[in-house]
Amino acid sequence: MIFTHQEISLSGFIFLLTIVLFEIFFVSRAWCRFLCPSGACLSLLGMKRIWRIRANKNKCAGCQKCRSICPYGLKPDQMEYYNTLQGAVCDNCGLCRDVCKTGAIYYNSVSI
Repeated sequence: MIFTHQEISLSGFIFLLTIVLFEIFFVSRAWCRFLCPSGACLSLLGMKRIWRIRANKNKCAGCQKCRSICPYGLKPDQMEYYNTLQGAVCDNCGLCRDVCKTGAIYYNSVSI
């Protein structure tokens, strides 16, 4: 027998503790953004979605409330690019759109 049950439990605990400490001190949502396999698949699907967040810079007041509310730390006020990694990470939750008082952030359909 290579490992005992206690050794596996200890290594799992150390792995989870390392992830939690890394997220607290270095990068927010590190597991979701870099390591989670389902998040990676959803990001790939996100590049092909029909409705996407878009920003009109002419209407933007520059308050950056959309940036502070984004759960992924993106810059929704600069979401005029579709087929980029940042566009794929966005899950269209709409929080940035809801907080925008000028209506500069909106959903737009993309032709396939």
